[in-house]
Amino acid sequence: MASSVPDSIVNVTISSLLNLAGVAPGDYDDKDDATKARFLSIQLGMLQSQPRQMRAPLDHELAAKHLPELTEKYANDPEVIGRTATLINTISYTPYFARFVKTDAGKDFVPVQTKRIAQLTDEDASKLSRDQVAEIGQFYSTLLLLQGQDGISEDDKKATVSRLTKWQRAYSGTFAEETLERCLAALGGNKGYVLDVYTLPRHRTIALTLPLLGSP
Repeated sequence: MASSVPDSIVNVTISSLLNLAGVAPGDYDDKDDATKARFLSIQLGMLQSQPRQMRAPLDHELAAKHLPELTEKYANDPEVIGRTATLINTISYTPYFARFVKTDAGKDFVPVQTKRIAQLTDEDASKLSRDQVAEIGQFYSTLLLLQGQDGISEDDKKATVSRLTKWQRAYSGTFAEETLERCLAALGGNKGYVLDVYTLPRHRTIALTLPLLGSP
């Protein structure tokens, strides 16, 4: 039986998000992973329903202060879109993330995420919902925009393109297809991709931020 949603779920804080993502101890330690994932989705949904200017301070503080431990947790979580990746994805539009992925501590996002997509079996892929696939595409396309293809093996790239293409066909006409197209364009070296990113709000935010960033 699914755990009931506690009243405290409406109190969205950096501490609660880190706890639900499995990065820090907190009030939800007694919940199983599936429940934590559900509660994290609820809290992020509440945040994302707010105007960007209202939720941005929390997003920016989370990115500025906690990317190292989030990244360490992400590196040790084999899921293609686990709780930690979900939380990182929500703050990946911030300038702090754009700067962090240029450092030694953050340089491996693209090769790690590529390998995870490449190694998905058909059985595992079939268990992912359309929303999860869209989230994978959104996260991966953002990483490719920021880091390019450095560190990706040809075998992983080939397998990843194959998986993304299957998903693209399966989810034609949806937001998932849009995010997957961006991944495939980036992996294919489509020179129009850099200009095309400006049509997606989060990528437009990132692309406009990049020239303002100095060295890490």
